[in-house]
Amino acid sequence: MKVVAFFLSFAVSVLLARAAAPQPSGRVVNGKVWCVANPAVPPDSLQKGLDYACSQVDCSAIQYTGNCVYPDNIHAHASWVYNYYFQMKARYDYNCYFDNTALISSTDPSKSPATTIDLIIGFTRYGGCYYLFK
Repeated sequence: MKVVAFFLSFAVSVLLARAAAPQPSGRVVNGKVWCVANPAVPPDSLQKGLDYACSQVDCSAIQYTGNCVYPDNIHAHASWVYNYYFQMKARYDYNCYFDNTALISSTDPSKSPATTIDLIIGFTRYGGCYYLFK
């Protein structure tokens, strides 16, 4: 039941953020927030933002031997990298834009629910990887 409630809370925060997603204004985003890849964006659209962010911050955590390689999919990798970039770049809203493939969430992705199969093999939705918050 907790997993369902958490997922619904996360989904609502994503939908609200998406519905009210204005162009970046250059303001600093206050509060406990994270930058994640928009789950509605096709995987091929995330690669450009992922490449750019990795040219600016250390992405070794999502590499083959990194702590955040699993789950090994572009949404999980882009979410971790987008957030790391956003947190390291002073949390200006334009640092969580990535050509409109990212969004700001008030739900900590480090604690996101796992699917049943993920629980069986020991992963959370984002691999149990810690998402930086400054």
